[in-house]
Amino acid sequence: MSREAPQIVVLDSWRGVFALAVALLHAPVPFLGDETVFVQSLYLAVDFFLVLSGFVIAMNYERRLSTPRAVTRFAWRRFWRLYPLHITTLAIFGVMVLVMQWAGASGSGNQATASLGDFLRMAALLHALG
Repeated sequence: MSREAPQIVVLDSWRGVFALAVALLHAPVPFLGDETVFVQSLYLAVDFFLVLSGFVIAMNYERRLSTPRAVTRFAWRRFWRLYPLHITTLAIFGVMVLVMQWAGASGSGNQATASLGDFLRMAALLHALG
């Protein structure tokens, strides 16, 4: 076992704590209330979780990504690990939008006016470009 293993276990433990805090933010526990300073400050757990996760991933892959080929392989595998979830979520959202449009519901945000072009941009991961 390497010297870094205990550090990663501790960092993973903190990631777990902050993942629970993020879950608490999105599904508040009734006895804590929504208006408490504690619950209102849990948005910071999202940022901390993402930064800590990036650090742990970088620490785990530092030695493995020493060549351009290894980096390309990592990026390709990471893309195909995440993209099916993206497409599945987009399909579910698309069905929801179609049902809303069919029912004549206005919805919040742009759901009721979403077009096929919007979904194609999202499927191509280009929706943030304008």
